[in-house]
Amino acid sequence: MMMKLPPELRQNYIERRKKDIESLRQAVGSKDFSVAQRIGHQLKGNGITYGFELLSQLGAEMEDLAKNQDLLGLDRVVHQLEEWMNTVT
Repeated sequence: MMMKLPPELRQNYIERRKKDIESLRQAVGSKDFSVAQRIGHQLKGNGITYGFELLSQLGAEMEDLAKNQDLLGLDRVVHQLEEWMNTVT
């Protein structure tokens, strides 16, 4: 059973993830798959902890796309992530 986190912790987590968007844009632009893979792995692992299942799913997809060096797929997932972030706040 997952512990219910206070709203301020969830909001702080989202604000930190928004900073990842810029890092991901730069990574896609420079074809830096290692950065995208690292961020994807982090999202996959901790998104669910904060109650954001979709974030974990996007992180897992991002990690796989980065491993396969799928630039178009990464760009698509970064866009999905950004759209999701805009609906959460």
